[in-house]
Amino acid sequence: MQDYVNYFFQSSEQFLALLTVMTVWLSLTSLGAWIAGRDRLIAADIVTGWAVFSIIFTVGGVFTPLSFTVLSAIGGVAIVLSFVFVAHREGLWIPIPFLKLLVLAIPLFLIASAIQGSQWDEFSDWLAIPRSLLATDYFPSKDNLYTSSNLVAYPFSWHFVNYMASRVAGSFLESVGPIFNILLLFSFSLALFNVINRVRGADRLLRNESWSLIAFVGLATTLFNPTFAQKIVLTSYADTSTAVVAGFSMVLAWFTLESLAEGNRREGRNCALQLAMSFVVLINLKQATFAIFGLVILGFLFVAYRDRSISFARAAKLIVLASLPAFVVLFTWRFHVASELTGREAGFLPFDSWHFSHIPTILLQMLITLMKKGYYLVLITIIIVLSVRALLKCEQPIDRLLLLTGFLVVGYNAFLFLIYVSSFSEADALRVASYWRYNMHMGGIVIAASGVVAVLVWHRFFSRETRWKKMAWIPIILLVASPFAFAKKLRFDLDPIIVHYRYVGSDLSNYMSQESMYFVLDPEGSGEAYNITTYEMDGLGKAKGYLAAYHKIDHRILESVVSANRLTHILVHSVNPMIEKFFPVNLSKDSSQLLKKTKNGWSVVAKWKRPR
Repeated sequence: MQDYVNYFFQSSEQFLALLTVMTVWLSLTSLGAWIAGRDRLIAADIVTGWAVFSIIFTVGGVFTPLSFTVLSAIGGVAIVLSFVFVAHREGLWIPIPFLKLLVLAIPLFLIASAIQGSQWDEFSDWLAIPRSLLATDYFPSKDNLYTSSNLVAYPFSWHFVNYMASRVAGSFLESVGPIFNILLLFSFSLALFNVINRVRGADRLLRNESWSLIAFVGLATTLFNPTFAQKIVLTSYADTSTAVVAGFSMVLAWFTLESLAEGNRREGRNCALQLAMSFVVLINLKQATFAIFGLVILGFLFVAYRDRSISFARAAKLIVLASLPAFVVLFTWRFHVASELTGREAGFLPFDSWHFSHIPTILLQMLITLMKKGYYLVLITIIIVLSVRALLKCEQPIDRLLLLTGFLVVGYNAFLFLIYVSSFSEADALRVASYWRYNMHMGGIVIAASGVVAVLVWHRFFSRETRWKKMAWIPIILLVASPFAFAKKLRFDLDPIIVHYRYVGSDLSNYMSQESMYFVLDPEGSGEAYNITTYEMDGLGKAKGYLAAYHKIDHRILESVVSANRLTHILVHSVNPMIEKFFPVNLSKDSSQLLKKTKNGWSVVAKWKRPR
């Protein structure tokens, strides 16, 4: 029973994380409401406010000597002003449906706030980078090396969120990402109301909907979400935020098209402003999001060209203006990367190294991967078919929505195919590494389109049947009860071996100094022990690499590792006969152990019992 309770209540720090993330959320939505004005898409307030800080931090962090603490203070002044102005203008700017969602999702938020880092890339990038940003208060540069992080040239918008929450809390928090991801998903749930109302001919205002409908749209982005994966959503990975911001970009682009079709210039300018802010965040989340940014622009122009009720010249002018702030942020960051961070990101292979001969295999493996995700494949297939139909007769709001969605889904998968051919190693290209995770970036876009189609089908064939009204309580029960039912699955961070690796890594500081040079051996592991160790060491000592299950380990390689790196310590998490033979000490097979170099060879200075 105690183990089950621990899924929800881990430590007092989780309540600090909840409080600070909610504070940041409230602040950003207030700022977004102020910038976008009264006649706005309220659900997108968070993206607008987030964009303002992305601009302040990126431009200020690159072109001024100001620390992030000072830049935060500047943004803080804007937030205070927004609180005063928005509260006077409209009172509570957080919509009641969103507050209802928060109440229904309390169990899920408890789990999210208790979660700690557990995934490979979190320890090398998604947690390590914002922790370094908090510690140094400046962007990485030639003079400010983030030694415990890898791809520091990736855009920083997602890292800014963790920085802001941790700065408010006064210490680094690992559960910021999971909590913020849930809030983002629920914000997009509200956007579904806006889209559905517009397609059905109603206005786009958020009303005080029933608890049942609120729970249903909450389920649309969580339990019923075709791209919901707990090891992505409940981590610090940027994929969920990418999916939501991409979804908002598509929705706002569509609302702008609707305004143009109706000749409502005021609403069109307002939607374009929010679209511009969503572009700022989108383009500064990951390298791949530049492709989504470009596809939204092309899809917008394609729909405007196809729909005779829309002035193409007017549409082109609006989308160009909406894209300008994003280009400012993009070029600012690219300038910093070129001048300070050369070689710290992924890039294209030389043209003669592209995997042209493997194109059939890559395409087949992409299809096989999607077939394993049957629910998602069915939804995008329906969307693509309906988008082709919309192409033939693009006249109604639903036609424009489906045509734009189909363009984005097909276009993004074409882009993914291109990077497998042009950027990945041969082995990763042949297994289409992370293809499903990349498709999660389409999650918000697919949810919006498939949700609208589902509602239209419902109202046409089922809504008149009174028996369904008696089942209105089911969505509420599902949303509230799901975290309890899947608690063990959602708390994947409590995997005993991960907990063990983290404990050992944190304890190493008692045995090493700043001058120590260490190596990690784990022939039965995947290599994650090394990332966890360097993360827990947080710059203490010098990490010299690792050998894991997919490495060849023989006497020559071990001799090279020891002699070439002038090692002072070796952390052994698992052993094999070759390691036992090479090190003439009593190595335990059921323990992790730390070896230290002495005048007489190697000696075991610490042991930690491994979990069974």
